[in-house]
Amino acid sequence: MGGPRKFQVLKNDPGEAATERVHPPQSYRTLLLGVVALGITWRLTRYLLRMPLWGDEASLAVNFLDRGYRQLLEPLAVAQVSPILFLWGELTVLKIAGTSELALRFLPVAAGIASLLLFWPLAKLAFDGLPEGHVAAALAISILAISYYPVRHASEVKPYSCDLLAAVCLLLLGLKWLVDPEPRLPKILLIVLLPVALGISFPAAFVAGGIFIALVPGAFRRGISRQAAWLIAYAAVMGASFVTLYKLSDVTQFQANATRLTTYWKGSFPPAGLWSLFVWFLDIHTSNLMAYPIGGKHMGSIVTTLFFAIGSAYLLKVRHYSLLTILLAPFAMTFVAACLHRYPYGGSARVAQHLAPAICLLSGIGIVVTLRLLLPLTSSYQIGLRSVWVLLGAIAIGGIARELGHPYKSIGDVRVREIANGIFSHPASIVTVLNAQDRVPSDFQWYLGRHGSAVSWSGRIDADRLRQQDVRLWFVDFEPQPDTQQRVAELMDHAGLDCRLVKSESETMLIGPVELPPTHLQIFEWMPQRDSVHHAP
Repeated sequence: MGGPRKFQVLKNDPGEAATERVHPPQSYRTLLLGVVALGITWRLTRYLLRMPLWGDEASLAVNFLDRGYRQLLEPLAVAQVSPILFLWGELTVLKIAGTSELALRFLPVAAGIASLLLFWPLAKLAFDGLPEGHVAAALAISILAISYYPVRHASEVKPYSCDLLAAVCLLLLGLKWLVDPEPRLPKILLIVLLPVALGISFPAAFVAGGIFIALVPGAFRRGISRQAAWLIAYAAVMGASFVTLYKLSDVTQFQANATRLTTYWKGSFPPAGLWSLFVWFLDIHTSNLMAYPIGGKHMGSIVTTLFFAIGSAYLLKVRHYSLLTILLAPFAMTFVAACLHRYPYGGSARVAQHLAPAICLLSGIGIVVTLRLLLPLTSSYQIGLRSVWVLLGAIAIGGIARELGHPYKSIGDVRVREIANGIFSHPASIVTVLNAQDRVPSDFQWYLGRHGSAVSWSGRIDADRLRQQDVRLWFVDFEPQPDTQQRVAELMDHAGLDCRLVKSESETMLIGPVELPPTHLQIFEWMPQRDSVHHAP
């Protein structure tokens, strides 16, 4: 840092000054606002379409069916792990608003939109004082606004959008502290925010640790000082929060699922051997980790990687060491955790949302540097910038159109919801699933189980309730056999029920990735004989 309030930067040369004059903030503000509006519209479109839950969402959601706040501290069903404050927040919303898709996804979409809005001041602060800094900040904001993975995870029942929100909030306050260490408010807010951030996001610990690393040189530059005391307080709260949350729930979740998680994320842990490590490292950093605004596996995100590298090199060139440290340190800490097999590094964008702010910021400045090098003429440079914004806007419009035409992750997810809704279209339907709950696909567990006492598992029949109500009795078997109907009839005879078969249906469907085996189920609808008298013409 060269001064108390500004990062030390290179002075504008005449060409840069000319560009600043002819390309003032007003000329791109409309483009920026338009792209941000498209990003928010895309998020709200996905949310309001009420897409059916897919397997990963449903696997977490089933834990809210029969658990209270205390029970959510225990190991989660369906091999899930999730921060405890996120779980408690979801449960609170469900208790207030019910079990609809809109209720389930309210916290994620709120976190996703808040992340984008708070990223705006973060980007402006990060590049304040840099030549073309306002342009780089606007591009970084635009990239985050319409990047596919932040948009997608803003409407999923998972904590990934909270990972992004926690990272943005921590970085914003940490950067304020770094830029100007004198005001107390940013430091107080950052320290107060730490327990909440770590409670809603596992990888927030890497961001918090990266901020500490970036703050250390300045705090101890002149020996023990007031800044050092603040930093010690920050470290103490960070450590205490991490240990408390880990012992409260994290350790039980991870211990219960350690083998499965280690196997599942095997490809996201660094391999042994120098050459294997190099190939893995290159693949990780050109795949979904860097998919902003879009990208893919196996070199599919190499363009973003190049801009990211150029932006990093530029900040290094202009001696923006503190900013570069606070942005890159979370990568290093996540990598160390991956080496210890405690957290995946890359492999999937969803577990790396805490790195998205740094990727967008460094890519934004990388694009500006690249355009200035390739398009030295002011007019060409302006055309290049506008072309980038047009491209980003086109990505957002295409994404919105895709959601409207394809409002589901897989057609199997749609069918699961249709079947469950069809069963409960009769107000007095009672469902008996012949299988144990943990033998049933999580999608069906959620869409059937959210009807509470109207559903029983493992073939249990509430005979007394059936005798007292004008009901429809449904049996569902997810491991159908040729004698399933006979077994159902024997269950009803044993319960003393006199029913007639209304209909029987069998179905085979694909739920989730194509590599998973198909799901087979058989559905029987029965009606007590007294109903046939009540409803006879």
